[in-house]
Amino acid sequence: MFWTVQKKVLGKEIRVCFIGAGNCWCSVMQGIYYYKNLKDDGMRVSGIMHNVICGYLISSINVRLVIDIDVRKVGKKIKEAMFAKPNCTKIFCRKEDIPDSDVVVKMGYVSDGVAPHMLEYPNKDKTFVIANEEPVNFKEELIKEKIDVVVCFLPTGSQKAVKEKYVPDIIAAGCGFVNGIPVFVASDEKMAEKFRKAGLPVIGDDVKSLLGSTVLQRVVAWLFNLRGLKIIDSCQLNYGGNTDFLNLAMVVRKIFKIISKKSSILCFFKKDELKEENLVIDAQYVPYLNDNKRAVIEFNATQFGDVPTTLHMDLSVEDSPNSAGIIIDAIRLCKVAMDRGLCGPIIPACAHLMKHPPVQMEEGEAREELERFIADSSRNVIIGHNLTKDNAQSGDVWSEYWQEELAAAQDKARELKRHCEILTTDRYDNDQTVDRVEEGVSYLSEFPDGYEKNIYLPLSAGERKHKERIIKALASHPEINVWAINSESDEDYLEGIPNIRGYIGVDNFRLGQMLCEELLAHSSVLKVIVFKHQENSSLDLRIKGVRDYAERSGKEVVVCTNDQELKEVVSFGDIGGIALGIRGAEKFIKLSSSFVFTSVDTSPRIAKVMADKNTDKKILAVFTQKGMGENIFNGRTTIINPVRVTA
Repeated sequence: MFWTVQKKVLGKEIRVCFIGAGNCWCSVMQGIYYYKNLKDDGMRVSGIMHNVICGYLISSINVRLVIDIDVRKVGKKIKEAMFAKPNCTKIFCRKEDIPDSDVVVKMGYVSDGVAPHMLEYPNKDKTFVIANEEPVNFKEELIKEKIDVVVCFLPTGSQKAVKEKYVPDIIAAGCGFVNGIPVFVASDEKMAEKFRKAGLPVIGDDVKSLLGSTVLQRVVAWLFNLRGLKIIDSCQLNYGGNTDFLNLAMVVRKIFKIISKKSSILCFFKKDELKEENLVIDAQYVPYLNDNKRAVIEFNATQFGDVPTTLHMDLSVEDSPNSAGIIIDAIRLCKVAMDRGLCGPIIPACAHLMKHPPVQMEEGEAREELERFIADSSRNVIIGHNLTKDNAQSGDVWSEYWQEELAAAQDKARELKRHCEILTTDRYDNDQTVDRVEEGVSYLSEFPDGYEKNIYLPLSAGERKHKERIIKALASHPEINVWAINSESDEDYLEGIPNIRGYIGVDNFRLGQMLCEELLAHSSVLKVIVFKHQENSSLDLRIKGVRDYAERSGKEVVVCTNDQELKEVVSFGDIGGIALGIRGAEKFIKLSSSFVFTSVDTSPRIAKVMADKNTDKKILAVFTQKGMGENIFNGRTTIINPVRVTA
């Protein structure tokens, strides 16, 4: 039987707008082109979490709108604006690898985005030169370009420009927001509530570089606490020559950066353990450093016996590429959140990627929570049977199979951090099975299309009316992937389900062959009796397998479907039995005639039935069909080979 396999759609587009075409923007743009041919996780890329996040590649980012206020960038195409002054970051993507683009940088709001001292700075290659143009209608541009995510790279201190000008337009245009600067939006409850009410995600505030002075000081502070050293004081002194550092020469602007940095470090300490005045953070402008950032970090602490300990660290790093990969991850995660219908601050992304998130977490905890968020990309429903001791047709022995397999599926879901909803029937009943399928389809349809939706169900319904109901329920929701489990089906049935993706379960035809092979290898029977305990496509395949092997061996096969047929046929000739499940085994065990048989189930359960019935029947072998549950989230057809267990 041919089964299709679902393949994840890679390279879905994210239409992005950048506010601020400075060094950080230039590094992000270079990264998009530098990694344009990267297709999967086969090669590790420094500076990002994963090459692919929920189907989004680095090259999925399509920059359709760029806003700036500098005369050397406004009106210029992306390729020219990237390397226009005052940008001074390292060029790591060859200019010939950067394609021409029809996107032209457009004039933005000036507001408080440009500090007075920046306009007065004599070396214009190091500062901003405001274009003499009117700002575009930002909201209309966002709507026209169908922007998904807006990234803010305005200078630190642009309070009014961000909160009063850009954010209202972003919300009105229905875009997600990544705030890379220390103007507090995600961490400001009033601002965050605006995004919640609009149903839009926000990730912020103030990008935490890959290996910057803050993350380094933060991790060492955590380590000192972990090892029991008492920190007396600590300092972080930063030096750089880009426009960010020149902008911070104005104290009122620098204070926002210091608040952001301090909050990221002080969160590890209880009140008064490390006083704010004993944590010194500063930034100084050194023109010749350009985009190279130097930092000196020092800790003074005491160890056992109040003996002093000092740690001194020097850091040198290209500032803008150090945060570019973080922003690329933030863009993709913001789009994932939009796809899933999430709104407000995306807490795990904020905590891992930003210095001043709404909720601070330790680095390891934040990464783990964000990985869990990424992994939670699907909504999965499993249709099974809950055959308890009170309602299983064969008592407590048969209840174990589905309980064990569903428990294994739940364990695998927890291991993979996957969503898993299980809907069960309380007996083998086709009407109940169809009811659960319809319930599962309705449940999945409530989730946004940003989630991959999967339903796992036994396609074993034998009657036409049940098949038609299932086909109708599934065919009306082509966005739901259908996976057959435990029970295969006939081709006509499968053709009615356009979204069938694969099968996870035992090879029932091969199982039938093995049952017959084992029976004939250890007995001299002339006739093979098969008991079919219910109408079921999987049992039909097993019977086909039995017939295939028996006919090649010159043996007659008789299929019985009720007690009377079974009693009549076993009274004639030298026979052997094949039980297609434990209910069939019970039927053979109850008979007064003495004969041998093989069965499907597990050895302990067969043994229990035989002990309960005090039978003298001889069972030659038992084959198990276990393994479905642990393979259910493989994302591909998984045929489980039947395994012979001791009888």
